[in-house]
Amino acid sequence: MTLLERCAKVFAVLALSLAIWAGQAGIVLAAAATQQEWDDCASGDASRAIAACGRIIDNAEEPATSRADALIYRGGLYVAQGDLDRAIVDCGEAIRLAPQNVTAHASRALAYALKGDRARAVTDYVAAERLDPKAVAEMAAGSQEFAAIAAAARADPPPASVPPVGSASPTLSDVRRRGVLRCGVSIGIPGFSIPDPQGAWSGLDVDLCRGIAAAIFDDPARVKFLALPAAERFTALLAGDVDLLARNTARSAEREKLGVRFGATNFYDGTAFMVRRDLALKSPLELDGADVCVRAGNTSEQDVVRYFRAHKMKLARHPFASGEEQLKAFEEGRCNAIATDRSELYLFLSRMAAPNQYVILPGLISDEQLAPVVRAGDDEWLKLVTWTHYAMVAAEDLGVSQAVIRSARQLGNPAVGRLLGDNGPYGDVAGLGADWAARVIVHVGNYGEAFERNLGERSPFRMERGANALVANGGQQRAPAP
Repeated sequence: MTLLERCAKVFAVLALSLAIWAGQAGIVLAAAATQQEWDDCASGDASRAIAACGRIIDNAEEPATSRADALIYRGGLYVAQGDLDRAIVDCGEAIRLAPQNVTAHASRALAYALKGDRARAVTDYVAAERLDPKAVAEMAAGSQEFAAIAAAARADPPPASVPPVGSASPTLSDVRRRGVLRCGVSIGIPGFSIPDPQGAWSGLDVDLCRGIAAAIFDDPARVKFLALPAAERFTALLAGDVDLLARNTARSAEREKLGVRFGATNFYDGTAFMVRRDLALKSPLELDGADVCVRAGNTSEQDVVRYFRAHKMKLARHPFASGEEQLKAFEEGRCNAIATDRSELYLFLSRMAAPNQYVILPGLISDEQLAPVVRAGDDEWLKLVTWTHYAMVAAEDLGVSQAVIRSARQLGNPAVGRLLGDNGPYGDVAGLGADWAARVIVHVGNYGEAFERNLGERSPFRMERGANALVANGGQQRAPAP
């Protein structure tokens, strides 16, 4: 028996364990898929099983936990075929859908080990062990391959992510010693993080990273941006490949159980609808009976299904594999409305031949708070990341911009003086000097400036501030007063 065949059997054992646990919890019984689809997904016939698992995975009415199960089954099939990259992607998506799924972490650890990526294999093993030490010990006892990963974790654990409470920040020490901040960003989302043809990055998330570099080094250029796909982002962070994620990541208590912590919300987003302007619609509640273009399998599709069901409205859902296909169908009139994240709808508008013919309906049908992410336990580093955003928001609230900061102290406003470090540092941030927040504003600007140049009136998207306006202006962005 080859190594791949043995490891495929390990995947099958892990998946079987998961099916038993899911059955005990009543998850499979509550699923939308038929028993035949599950039987086919778990069968030994690769082509039939992959197709059946895919139908379960793409079904927006299927509970996230069940879709995660199907992803793990399919990952095992990919391992048997020697396609480790696809197995890793499937396990990563399972982790995104069900962050507490021990088997998803364990399965991806095995796939990484097969690829020879020991660091990531160990990181996923540790994440699984944190969630359920007993289950992971049983897995290691029943599999030679998995036991080898456990031994590697004991011999060479991942970088310490839980230093003693109150200790100096090990991450900040590493960044200073290295001389550059390593920031994990998306693989290219306009307005948030995207490189130009020369490799220069821009976006709202990019500006946050540059602000942190300015606070530390008085130089916003001392940042290295690492583009990370969604399925790899937490693994890269926990493995120590990056110092933080500034990567359009939604805040979640479930995700924090992986050993990460979220900073302050730097963008409020959620699913919204866009329609033709001549329909004269004012609210999503007027979409009863509409044909809606959605992205197959993403959270926005699930949001649409739940919203229409909750309001007892009829829905004709038209799923597409990509955003490009989704937008093309909408422009061709194959659906009355298109649904995705509000931020992406503005991106779509910027690409459309006649954007004035369309309107984004007010309101969100879901709530996503996007925030930077750091490893758990490094409280001082979390404070620095969090208060950098707060400093930018407070500066906007006080009218302190890049253009006026050098003369702002002459205004005699005590709050401005406190923000700029005249009476000690702004916020609970130690070791950077009292004027650290002033360095952020000098080099990057306040939050309003960053928003406008990347997403607002000074950008191609011309996005309304909405929930990302200051509280004083009807939004949700606020910061502790200086």
